Amino acid sequence: MPCKLDRYDIKRIETVANSALLILGDVSKTENSLMDISDINIQRAGEFFIYSIWIQSQMGDLIILRKNPDIIEEFITIKKVVPKKMSIERESYWK
Repeated sequence: MPCKLDRYDIKRIETVANSALLILGDVSKTENSLMDISDINIQRAGEFFIYSIWIQSQMGDLIILRKNPDIIEEFITIKKVVPKKMSIERESYWK
């Protein structure tokens, strides 16, 4: 069954991503003492992956809004609920 994402889900993904970055800590502080180069590379690859997913989501929303200008007003004014048309479009982008 396809996964339906709404603004709440996107916010949860961002929260999880930010939490993961906080747990991993600041690489610059630990580069010289606790982590070897492979650990640093793995951490940076994970950060890159998280940011790539976030950018993909943002770009998908921009493309959907560009193709469906009639839902822009509803998308901006109702912050708790994603328009149904946009949810359907998002679902097709995530397949």
